[in-house]
Amino acid sequence: MESAITAIISGFFVLLAVFLKDYLDTRRDQRRWAEAHPGKPIPPLQPAESDRWDSTKIEEGDNKTTAPLLDGPVAKARFRVSFAFLSGILAIGAVTSVALAWIDIETILGTLPFLSIVGFLVAWLAKRNSTKIGLFTGLSPALVSMTCVGLIWLFSWGPSDASMPIAVLMTVYTIAFLPLLAFATRRGLR
Repeated sequence: MESAITAIISGFFVLLAVFLKDYLDTRRDQRRWAEAHPGKPIPPLQPAESDRWDSTKIEEGDNKTTAPLLDGPVAKARFRVSFAFLSGILAIGAVTSVALAWIDIETILGTLPFLSIVGFLVAWLAKRNSTKIGLFTGLSPALVSMTCVGLIWLFSWGPSDASMPIAVLMTVYTIAFLPLLAFATRRGLR
């Protein structure tokens, strides 16, 4: 059990480091944009309506540029790698959490919060890319976590009472979730 907790904490710090680097890269890109365009406000961190990734069509006065983070092929590649990496962690984590739930139901105390955190990160990336299916996919682990906690609380289940229903719920969710995650990942990588 200690090794599982250590792995979860290590994974959290790796994800934190990845997104800290992404944040610092964003700030660097914004600084460069501000130096290249003195006196103009830095555009918001969202894609333009007309074109999600190409900000070469700057309309003077309208401020319809994309954010420096979403500029060009390097930023698009960075998004793709981050989205694919987190989606892979989410898929592996979902299968692992189901397997661990069937072995020992108390492992959901570590796996469900971990999946929720990774899911929120996937949802955040999907929102920045305007991918609704990715947003839904990223938020679904938190929804399942809340459902499991709600059922355990509502029926006052102990570990022995909750083992079968929660494991079945998580299995059904994972069977439905993995194809949806694959579709969202494929859509997000376009």
